[in-house]
Amino acid sequence: MATTFTINDVELLGYTSPKDLSIDDRSPYAIFEATAIAGLEEIKARFIYLKSNCTLNHARIAHRQNESLSEHTYVVKPASLRLTGHSLREIFGNNIRISEYEELVWKKLKVVFDQYLESLSDVPTEEYFISPRSTNNEIDDLESWMIDYMRGGRSEDDGTVLVLSAHAGVGKTTLSRSLLHELRKRATRVKTIPIYVEAQHWGKLHLDSIDELWDVIDNSLRSFSSGLSLREDLFYYALRQGYLSFIFDGFDELCGHKTSQLDAIAVLRQLTSIAAQSEARILVTTRTLYWDSEIETPPDNVKVVKLDAFNTQQAKGYFKKYFRSTPSMQNQALNVYRELVRGSHRPRQDGGVRTQFVNLPLCVAMVADYVKSGGGPITADARRELLEDFLLNICRREKERKNLSTSEVNQLTSFQELAVLDGKNMNPEFEFEILQATDFDDQDINKLVDHPLLRPSDSTKYRFSYDFLGPYFRALAIAKGLDDSTEKLSQMIDIMAREAEGKGYISEQLCGILEPNSLDNVARVFQEIVPKNKEAASFLFHICRNLIDETQVTTRAERSQHLFSALAGTDFLKNRLIKRWSFYGILERLDFRGITFDQCRFESVAFRHCLADETTRFTDCIFTGDLDIKPTSDWSNVHRERCRDIFPASVVWEEILGRALGSREDRVSEILRVALSRFWYHGRPRMSMRLDYWNKGVLGKRNLAEEILEAMLKVGLVQKVTISGVSEGGIAFDKSSMNDLRNYMDNQQIQGKIGEVFRLLVNAGQ
Repeated sequence: MATTFTINDVELLGYTSPKDLSIDDRSPYAIFEATAIAGLEEIKARFIYLKSNCTLNHARIAHRQNESLSEHTYVVKPASLRLTGHSLREIFGNNIRISEYEELVWKKLKVVFDQYLESLSDVPTEEYFISPRSTNNEIDDLESWMIDYMRGGRSEDDGTVLVLSAHAGVGKTTLSRSLLHELRKRATRVKTIPIYVEAQHWGKLHLDSIDELWDVIDNSLRSFSSGLSLREDLFYYALRQGYLSFIFDGFDELCGHKTSQLDAIAVLRQLTSIAAQSEARILVTTRTLYWDSEIETPPDNVKVVKLDAFNTQQAKGYFKKYFRSTPSMQNQALNVYRELVRGSHRPRQDGGVRTQFVNLPLCVAMVADYVKSGGGPITADARRELLEDFLLNICRREKERKNLSTSEVNQLTSFQELAVLDGKNMNPEFEFEILQATDFDDQDINKLVDHPLLRPSDSTKYRFSYDFLGPYFRALAIAKGLDDSTEKLSQMIDIMAREAEGKGYISEQLCGILEPNSLDNVARVFQEIVPKNKEAASFLFHICRNLIDETQVTTRAERSQHLFSALAGTDFLKNRLIKRWSFYGILERLDFRGITFDQCRFESVAFRHCLADETTRFTDCIFTGDLDIKPTSDWSNVHRERCRDIFPASVVWEEILGRALGSREDRVSEILRVALSRFWYHGRPRMSMRLDYWNKGVLGKRNLAEEILEAMLKVGLVQKVTISGVSEGGIAFDKSSMNDLRNYMDNQQIQGKIGEVFRLLVNAGQ
């Protein structure tokens, strides 16, 4: 933990308007003044901070400079300072209050976060938790290793962000919650408060309105302690000092949402900048599929740890805990699990998108629940429907136990319909009455209150017992629709469109269900829906790409030939033509040489390690969003005709081609709209912002923020302002220009000072 008392610590103690009265930063002591409200009275306090190199003589000099000491003067020293309280009282007087810096600030933060810490106890945990394993053989006890990191127990981890990566269902959230509770119990002893952010907190926000990480963190803090109020800069300061540790569970869910404005690599860099050269301990959890596709080159101070799949020994340990007093049921559960393992017949695959159900902790948990409910032996078939077979066994057992009229097949079909009906939420909530509209017999409805696949959400609603079931049932519905006919896919179009980038939970579940020989069915459906819903077609494009990656293709040319010939059919085989497609997400290791893209749309696409040359043609195409081109060949010679490039994609193409695209007026208009949108928050004006936020996102990436800000300052559209506790300050929008901003954002009317900025930027390029 750091040992330097600063003006930020004064504010953490609850004081306002702090001032640093120190004359020289190199002085062995510092003087701070600040105010606080006590009842109706405003108190002015003074803090004399004696640094670690302070001597008795230095302390005497500090006393002479502050002889008129009030009752609200405090001497603060680090624990490392060897001067005793007795010797300091001889200098400053017997009534002076002397505090150790670390203990003083910690006690205050502990009071501020007391309710928060108490509320963390409500975060659910796995009762029969078995510590997972890491793929890193050097880590023997992963949970203990991670606790050491989070409490600052290893100096070699200083300045690093720890990323916990795993496939869906392997236990990231379970482990992060276990860590949370251990840190909560040890908070007073290790002097660090765990701050926890997970999907259900920020899931209540409108993702399309989130424009910076602090919104997410602040919302999570308030979800546990509604009265907790801490400024953003003070939060990050306390994090850097080691007073707070940060667990960000679900990095992929927040940044990977199609409408999220949070850029994954930008958020990661923000976290690593906080960690760099500080005491900050930051843990991020993410699905491996998302991490590998989105974060190609993480910052140097990122340490990635991957969770390994569950093995039979861990399953045995889980059953031993679960059936502690009934050894016979332990053996029965282990036999059921071994049958599932035997029936899977799939070799272990490292790094691939397909993860076997039997290797997931949730499979072990479901087996235990199944045996507890009286389920008997099962016969597992080596088919893609292994999980479906197991779910049918659970429903069959429930049919026998409750004498249900609804067959196990119809039970599962009904649950699938519920998942599809609410395609937005990972684990949807519903009332039992809605089951009457599915394949459940009416007389069975009231018998479902303790169905093993359902659990109560509140007094009137229910949800699935396992969070993965929602995405799984949707993926299963898509898989069956691909096999049978597109008619069954009609209600799935919107669900597929939400994962147009091909890196969500449904994509991952579907890749685990489909076999490589499903490619023809996926291609057939793709060709039928691509004219109707290009976003849903993009989802199937990525599914196809993943299926091809599981075959024996080795080169970019082979991968491209397989992919495009399957999806584009005759047009590609005859003319190597791709027409009227829309692409979203990452296009990786493909060969575009000799291919023509006609009337296609590329939205927030990343071309990674893709080949292109003068034989690659883009005609009447649109490039928009945050384009990323990491070429392995010379893209500067690609042939482009009548293409429309929308900022910031236009700037990327200009860098690749080495020339300006379109008129200066059009380019300035696009860039100015992005810049002014910073002052237009979810349809409402935002009067001011921190200067460092202005430099984030696409403006900061393309080094345009400074040029635009300079023009805005010059005409008086904005002005620089001071923000307490923020060294770089901020910028405030001109109040008299608010109507001009509204007219510009709503109707594209360029007038007033906005018009002056526009003309200034246009003329700057001439």
